[in-house]
Amino acid sequence: MARTTSRPKKLWYRPLGLLKRMALSALLVYVAVCVFLFSIQNSLTYPIKASGAEVPHDEAIKIAGHYGLVPWAGTTPGATGPQGYVPRDFANPTPRGTIVVFHGNGGWCADRTEYLDAFRQRGFRVFLYEYPGYGGRPGKPSEATIVPDGQAVVRALDAA
Repeated sequence: MARTTSRPKKLWYRPLGLLKRMALSALLVYVAVCVFLFSIQNSLTYPIKASGAEVPHDEAIKIAGHYGLVPWAGTTPGATGPQGYVPRDFANPTPRGTIVVFHGNGGWCADRTEYLDAFRQRGFRVFLYEYPGYGGRPGKPSEATIVPDGQAVVRALDAA
């Protein structure tokens, strides 16, 4: 008597193959999302348009003047101005020194005028640093442009 071995029925799909295809698809979607986010990271980090900080130069000077601010008369090598805004009496020495305010990514100097009175009442003069691309300043903001420029401004203010 011949013995017949019955084979299990083959499934019309392969579970392991399906799992591999799903994993590969998920990996490709993940890589695509990462590449997309990498390509737009500066616009996410520095939301100039969304924050309303993209202001034409002449309008920025007019708005700053409304708060008693003028563009800083000094500049550092290679910088485009205005690098920041200062009160009209900024050239007068103060007993305690100078504070440089970096306004952050969500606005420009005119949005940070509350620092002026707070620090001036405590004997400091205040320099409101302006990121490139913000508040009437030409350029594009990035860590590579802001950090060396900000350091140059602080050195220039120390030397003054």
